[in-house]
Amino acid sequence: MIIGLTGGIGSGKSTVSRILKDEYAIPIVDADLISREVVKPGSDGIRQLKLKFGAQIIQQDGKLDRTALRKMMAASQLVKDELDAVLHPLIQKEVLNQFSQLRNHGKSLIVYDCPLLFQTHQQRFTDKIMVVIAEREIRIQRIIARDHISRELADKMIKLQMSESEMMAQADVVIDNNGDEHMLHRCVDVLMKKIGIK
Repeated sequence: MIIGLTGGIGSGKSTVSRILKDEYAIPIVDADLISREVVKPGSDGIRQLKLKFGAQIIQQDGKLDRTALRKMMAASQLVKDELDAVLHPLIQKEVLNQFSQLRNHGKSLIVYDCPLLFQTHQQRFTDKIMVVIAEREIRIQRIIARDHISRELADKMIKLQMSESEMMAQADVVIDNNGDEHMLHRCVDVLMKKIGIK
């Protein structure tokens, strides 16, 4: 079984992912990690991006210059669309490769941690969907504390994302993370017992 794990920024999705990995030994396929791996120096991804956008997006050490790329994206929506067109197939290929490897090693349960699960239509690769939610004000405070940014920017980051109601409408399981981490652990524990993991 592949469980898709998603949630908006500040919801606590990454904490749930860590609990499932550390306490339940469930293998995690992490979309964010893979998205960084596919643009490592010397990778096919970075070569394709250089061809598409030019050498100005590559630092002297061969790494992707994310600041330069962000500036280009801010100036034109087309840049983001072209970036997605290059990266999404590479990310998807590696995600499916990791699923296959884990299955071949006899893993019967895999969690796919993907912040843009619905937006990139990757729910089709999952059997069940788990969405982590939290009240807007709690999310804003978490983002401010984590990223040391203004309230205005934290609020804007939430507004740019899919709404929690849209995510919940497609979820099989919803984890309410309005409390502290201890309460979240208890919530995950109850959930795992329900699906027969502990």
